[in-house]
Amino acid sequence: MSDLSIELLTQERAIELWPKIAPLAEKSALGNVMSASDMDSQYVFNAVCADEAVIFAGFENGELATILGIQFSDANGHKCADIIAMAGRRLTKFKQQFWGPILDWLRANEIEFLDSYVPTERAMLYINKFGFDKSCAHIRMSLGNQNG
Repeated sequence: MSDLSIELLTQERAIELWPKIAPLAEKSALGNVMSASDMDSQYVFNAVCADEAVIFAGFENGELATILGIQFSDANGHKCADIIAMAGRRLTKFKQQFWGPILDWLRANEIEFLDSYVPTERAMLYINKFGFDKSCAHIRMSLGNQNG
């Protein structure tokens, strides 16, 4: 049986672990709706360095296994947060053990909403496995480099 643990990384610890975090953040970005133009691993790194985001790091037997990056913002006077990176192995096991405490931590920090922009085909995973409610559909048309 494996030993699972989670750590809310300080900015210094996130920078220290960045060589191991970066591939997971990039993998997450490749599956994110915003990734092509907005949300790559460098974006996550910059947000953490600017104290605009945190990373929860999941460890399996002492080795980094999964990450959850959360960025903070304000929406019409409400404190909210966005998932900007979520990737790794054993994600379901980490979710089962640590999702509740993460949500409690967000509530304790007066966060009212947690959002995530994901591809339509991945939305049901967030709704069924993580308890999200579908509130809207975000669609985008890229206007750059189109012929015709």
